[in-house]
Amino acid sequence: MYKINEEDVDSDADSDALTPEWTQKNLKQLIASLKEHLPTGRRPETYIREMKAVEWHKVAFSPFSAEECQEKWNSIMVKMRRYRTLPELLDEAEALLSHPVNYKTIHSELPKLPVNPKMKYIAKEMSNCKNNHPELSCPEITKLLAKKYDSLPDEEKAEYVRKHSLELSEYNKKKHDFCISNKLRLPMKRSWKRRSNKNGGEGCSKDEELPEKPPPHGRALFLKEFSKASGPSLGANFLKTSSQRWREMSKKEKQKYNSRCDEMKKEYKNKLLKYLDQLDVEERQRIIKEKNIKVPKATLGHYVKMPGEPKMPTHSRFIYFHKEQAKYIDKALKGKDRIQMIKKQWHELPESERKRYTKMIKEDMRKYKEDLKKWFQTLSPKEQKDYLKRKPRKQQYLKQSLPIKERNLKLPSDSEDEDIVLSGDEEENLIESEVEESEEEECSDMFDMYD
Repeated sequence: MYKINEEDVDSDADSDALTPEWTQKNLKQLIASLKEHLPTGRRPETYIREMKAVEWHKVAFSPFSAEECQEKWNSIMVKMRRYRTLPELLDEAEALLSHPVNYKTIHSELPKLPVNPKMKYIAKEMSNCKNNHPELSCPEITKLLAKKYDSLPDEEKAEYVRKHSLELSEYNKKKHDFCISNKLRLPMKRSWKRRSNKNGGEGCSKDEELPEKPPPHGRALFLKEFSKASGPSLGANFLKTSSQRWREMSKKEKQKYNSRCDEMKKEYKNKLLKYLDQLDVEERQRIIKEKNIKVPKATLGHYVKMPGEPKMPTHSRFIYFHKEQAKYIDKALKGKDRIQMIKKQWHELPESERKRYTKMIKEDMRKYKEDLKKWFQTLSPKEQKDYLKRKPRKQQYLKQSLPIKERNLKLPSDSEDEDIVLSGDEEENLIESEVEESEEEECSDMFDMYD
């Protein structure tokens, strides 16, 4: 930190009698002028880059020229650290000029953060290792002990993890009390358990049977394996090198990683469901919330259509209206925005015009009945029996004597082809689910967030 003293103020006067004298008031005015004329409309830059953009002819004030102001600021900066942004440096310089004393902002009573389990082990074994290996340097001993810790049995590691958890809880309590007593801002809560468990590191002794979450996609799987293979040798160049390797891979090689990742997701889903099923309700809820687990959707017994079976048309007038209007709406709009726009148009549509869509539904249902009868006749007696057993409501469309009923719009049932009644907002919500379903087919929908 820079401390203003009389030597700095009078240095220019001693060197050149004709140069105006820099007083304390002048120095404060220089900082204020710099703040006023900071480069605008730029993202935060380093000190050197921001200084190049300063227009010193605007910063200058009488009786000093632009060159003199710049020179004086540079002389002040000689005694200040520069790894912050220019606005931060100006704030510190202003504070130092107002209170030119050497002060410390860190309290000596502040609780000290406990070291992690691995470092605890290294500190404990350091002296013994030095005696046994006097030829090794401290960094070499540290690496040796780190490898020894990694090879320890899980039971021994769990003891270090348990002690670290107790120390961490005590530290958080002391820090919280310290901040309150000193009227300081309370520290943000950090999810230590979640962070360590996510990486599969220390802290995983509890709920050991919980399966490890797989990488989200093939590239993440590649990065994980590449990191293990390369080790710490690449250092800061790891991301650059790994990204280049991934770009150079062929589509076939990338597809292998994607396929492996999909298999890992399926395996994870099965293991997770098996693990959660063996727990009682309270314990299951606790683990889901504590570990922030995304619970897989329950596998539903969806009816699989038979080859050639015609699809039953929708009974929603709104869906017909949506399909018709979607042709004239800007494709650049997001799916939900398009739906909202069509919803508004549907609300404004009079009932007399809505009847046109009712007629379209009746006509499509008439065609569906004919197609269903023709297709049903192509089935063997056994297939016909099985089909009617699974879909008993289809009999009303297959009977020759059955007249075409003018059915009202109905709510959707569990079966895809059963009659539907839709009213008001429910009719509109159906189109949202249909549109979103078509969009989600392109994405992985294996997991839903458990709220």
